[in-house]
Parts: sequence; C-alpha cells; structure tokens
Amino acid sequence: MPRIDAPTVVEHHQMRRGALLAAGIEILGTEGPSGLTHSALGEAAGIARTSVYQYFPSRDELVDAVIDHAFSLASAHLSATVEQAASPVDRVAAYVTHAVARASDATHRVFASIPGDRLSPAQEERLAELHRAALAPLRDALTELGVPDPSLTASLIDAMVQAASRHILAGEDPASVTPALVNAVVSGPLARN
Repeated sequence: MPRIDAPTVVEHHQMRRGALLAAGIEILGTEGPSGLTHSALGEAAGIARTSVYQYFPSRDELVDAVIDHAFSLASAHLSATVEQAASPVDRVAAYVTHAVARASDATHRVFASIPGDRLSPAQEERLAELHRAALAPLRDALTELGVPDPSLTASLIDAMVQAASRHILAGEDPASVTPALVNAVVSGPLARN
C-alpha cells in the first residue's frame, strides 16, 4: 500500500497534485511545452511516472492543468496587489507595475514558453480566455475612471505591458522600464504639466 503523507487520502491527493503542478510550472517555464512530459514531471516531483497518469491521464490534460494553475496563481497575486491600491488610478498603476515585475518570474516564463503552434485550438482558446480574465482588475479600474471603452483600453495597456516585459527579458533595467511604462499609461507621453 502506498505511503500517505497527509491525515486523509483526499488531502494526500491534493498535496501530490499541488506538488505536480508546481513542478509543472517550473518545467514549462524552463523547457517549454515539449519538456512537460509525465516522466519529467514525475522525476521533478519525486513521484513515479505511472502515478502522474492518475492525476493527468493525457499530455493535453497535463499541459492544460499546468497552464490553468499558473494563471490562477498569477491572477490571484495580481488581484490581491491591485485591490490594495487606494484609488482607480493607483490600481491601474499597481496593475502595470505588478505585471511588469512578474515579467521574468517562473510563471511568466510559462506563458512566454508556449508558442501557438504547439497548442491545440482548444488550448489556444483556453489560454486567450484566461488572459482576458486576468485583465479584469485593470478593466474594473478603468471603468471606475470612466474610460469610454475599458476593454479596449485594457487590451492596449496589456500590449504595452507585454512590450515592456520583452525589454526587461532582453536585459533592460526594470528600474527604468517600469516608471516609463507607468508614466505612459497613467499620464500619457504627451501629457502637459
């Protein structure tokens, strides 16, 4: 009988699934989708490959679960950070600052490592859906500010965040990229003093 590492079997399975998902994020972030296999995941989490199949019967289910988990972690952290800001303008600035700060962490590498040609159409749509949902705190702040089309504006700001992230990943100093981006978003590059 396998060793149970928690007070109940259900908690044991939750702990194991959590360990597999955490290892999956690391693998996906460093090796991309092709490196995320049941064998690699089992080895990284210290669990037999055959046991990994109990949690994720197919490779698509494995990739989907890791992507969902990575987005869930990133979105929860982002929402918590944005909610602490006092005003809608501060929430927009907090969103932008936080999103850029995450540009080089393991979770962001997961998303950056997923080229569209390696995902099924259903996975691509799921990724787009998760990304739209992650913009909710930004859209909410923009709505509070009375921006005429908050969804479009959130999408444009997100494009700027992605551009800033690429600069940081290419080696530019976040200490100069982030304030320039926040200024462009909050004040606008042509704002008059």
